[in-house]
Amino acid sequence: LDRERSVSSILTDPDARSFPLSGVNGRLVVSAAGEAALVVSGLERAPSGKDYEVWVIRGGRAQPSGLFDGEDGRDVVRLDRPVPAGASVAVTLEREGGVDLPTSAPLFSATVS
Repeated sequence: LDRERSVSSILTDPDARSFPLSGVNGRLVVSAAGEAALVVSGLERAPSGKDYEVWVIRGGRAQPSGLFDGEDGRDVVRLDRPVPAGASVAVTLEREGGVDLPTSAPLFSATVS
C-alpha cells in the first residue's frame, strides 16, 4: 500500500514532468525531487524465467532501478532510485530477479531533459 501511495504521489504531483517512452506506448513521470514512475501499456508479459529491468543511465553508467513482469497489460513501476536531469531511463529483458548490468540493447527508453 505504501508503494502504491508513493507511485500515486509521483503521478499526481503538479510539478512532475512527463517524458514519452521511445519504443513502446507509455511515459516516464519524474517529480521535482527526481522520484520517478514508469507507466507502460500494451507490453507483453515477460517470458518465463525473465523480468523487465529498469535502468537509470547517467554518464554512460547504468544502474538497476526496478523489475516488473508485464503481466497486467498496463504496468506502473516506481523506480528504486532518483532520475536526475540529463539521465536516461531504459528497460531491458533480463533473467528473472535482474542483473547488475544490462545484457542487451534497451527495448524502450526515455531521456529526462
